Amino acid sequence: MRILMSICIITMILVFSSTSEAINPDAMVGIWWNTNKTVKISIYKNSNGCYEGKILWSENLDEIGTYKMWNVADDGNGQMKGQCFSNDNTILLYCVVNMESPDSLSMNGVNLELMNPSRYVGKSELWTRWKDTEVND
Repeated sequence: MRILMSICIITMILVFSSTSEAINPDAMVGIWWNTNKTVKISIYKNSNGCYEGKILWSENLDEIGTYKMWNVADDGNGQMKGQCFSNDNTILLYCVVNMESPDSLSMNGVNLELMNPSRYVGKSELWTRWKDTEVND
């Protein structure tokens, strides 16, 4: 029963996220703040044509230079999907990336361990585009 419930939740997340308007993938290229403005991420297109996000600045200096998202690409249906880490960089998630506006990016991540449905994890973050007039604390 838990497996069925977990599958239903994942399906709902993916269906809901697929109702968003398809984006121009290059619109996500730039520098972004995470939800709490504790991490600044640079999103760029790599040599394979996929998008990656690397931490440029963080309150936790050990995070600088680590990847926040990678292998993000159009799935053929106008959805940008790939992999990302949870807010605390401890859980690998499969993510869907949507542009909410030119300066707002939603990251919806899902992880499901079918062998242990109690470890289902779903995370969402809303990133905002960094403005070059902003400075770090």
